[in-house]
Amino acid sequence: MPEEQIIAAVDGLDVLMNSCDLVDQARLIPDLLRATQQNAAEMGSPEAYRRVVVTAHAATFFMRNLGEVDLVWMAADRMRQAAEAAGDPATLALAAYTQAHSLTPSGALQRAATVSTSAADATVGTGPDELAAKGSCLLVSESTIATLGDVEGARDRLTEAAAIAERIDNSTLVARHTSFSDWNVIMHRVRRGGGVQLGRSGGGRATVDEYADRSSGADVVPGGGRRAGVLAVGPVPGALRDH
Repeated sequence: MPEEQIIAAVDGLDVLMNSCDLVDQARLIPDLLRATQQNAAEMGSPEAYRRVVVTAHAATFFMRNLGEVDLVWMAADRMRQAAEAAGDPATLALAAYTQAHSLTPSGALQRAATVSTSAADATVGTGPDELAAKGSCLLVSESTIATLGDVEGARDRLTEAAAIAERIDNSTLVARHTSFSDWNVIMHRVRRGGGVQLGRSGGGRATVDEYADRSSGADVVPGGGRRAGVLAVGPVPGALRDH
C-alpha cells in the first residue's frame, strides 16, 4: 500500500470506527495494520509509528466488538510497542488508555486501573493531545476503580478529567479516537448515577440537561443518538463503551 494511501486511510479511521460498521472495518483494518507496520519498519520515523498506534487502537475496538479478547490484547500490545518507538507522551498515554480498555473484558480491573492511573500521572505536558490522552486515561481509571469500590478516588479522577475537558476541544488526534470531551465526562457521571456526581445532588437526567442547555442544538452534542438514549432510560449501564 503506498504511503499516501496509508496516511489517508489512517486519517479516516475515527470516522470509520464511529460508523460502527463492522463489515467496512473488517475490509480495511487488518490490511491497514499490516501496511502501517511494514511502513514503520521501512521508514523508522515517529510519524510512521504513530500511524501504527492509531491503527492498532482501531483494531483493539474492532476485535473487542467481535468478542475476540485474546486478539484485543495482542493488538494493544503491538500498539504499546509502536508507541514506545514513537516516543512522545501523548502517544504513550493513548497506548495505555487502549491497554486498560483491553484488560477490562477479561476482568483484570486492578491491572487496568494501574495502567491507566500510571499513564495519567506520567503525562504532565499541556499540549492538546497530551491533555486529551491524560483525560482519557483518567476516565478509564475512574471507571475501573469505581467498579472496584473506590468511590472517592473515582470522584477525584472524574473531577480532574472534567477540568481537562474544559480546556480542549475534541478535534485533537487523541480526542477523535478516544471521544474525550465534556460529553464523555458527563456520560461517566450519568453511568455512576448518584455515586460520582462531582458534588451535585441531582441525578443523571439533570446533568445531561445541563449539558444540553449549554449547547446550541442537538447536532453539537458528540454521539448525537446517545443523548436521546440517556434522556429516555436514565443512567447508562456500566457495560456501555465510551468509544
